[in-house]
Amino acid sequence: MREYLKKINLPYKYIQLDSWWYTKNDDQGCHLWEPRADVFPGGLDPSSVGDVPLVLHNRFFTTESAYVQNYTFVTGTPGKHGEATAVPMDPAFFPHIMGRAKKWGMITYEQDFLTRTFASIPALASNISLAKTWLAYMNDAAKDLNVSIQYCMTQPQHLLQTASFPQVRACVRAAADAPSSYSLICSVLPPSLSLSLSSSLAGFVWSSVKRLQCGSRSMVVLSAQRDVVRRDRSRAVQR
Repeated sequence: MREYLKKINLPYKYIQLDSWWYTKNDDQGCHLWEPRADVFPGGLDPSSVGDVPLVLHNRFFTTESAYVQNYTFVTGTPGKHGEATAVPMDPAFFPHIMGRAKKWGMITYEQDFLTRTFASIPALASNISLAKTWLAYMNDAAKDLNVSIQYCMTQPQHLLQTASFPQVRACVRAAADAPSSYSLICSVLPPSLSLSLSSSLAGFVWSSVKRLQCGSRSMVVLSAQRDVVRRDRSRAVQR
């Protein structure tokens, strides 16, 4: 992979693997945050992706997750498949999954579906400290392992909370079905909080994104997007 990227002269700093790389339940929640055997038969390690740093996506958990039996979770109302969205409230959980992923070459943990998780678990809204505890456990584990965090499908409160979570370095976007005001707020807040804007949020994605095939799956290779935009703006001014 590294040789191919060099051949096509594509600058990159990492590869981001979306949700296809781990197993899911019927409700599409994360069942086990481990490499799928049919995608990575030999497991996920630095050599399997050419020693390229990884940003690894994760989504919501449900009561059918393999982790629920061994860690403390808070759950919400069951969905159409009988599974309820669940959030880990165990200080040992994130050190476990992030610690394993760090050995695979992960430099950033992406937590997606923040809006769905928050909306599906009433206790996160009724208990004044529960949501903060969940995200604090995530931040503390990332800090101990020296990895960063990227939020996706955020609400304004998630962004504001990052003021006390230094490991959260970037955000992607508000949920697709969120009120238009959320999208606006989630576009304006990040710079004031020293958060990098992901390409899909900032609106300059495809000029700096290429897709590579990994078997039947695609990998998104992201270049240094802010630098790309900065150079483009500089050229425009020079003209």
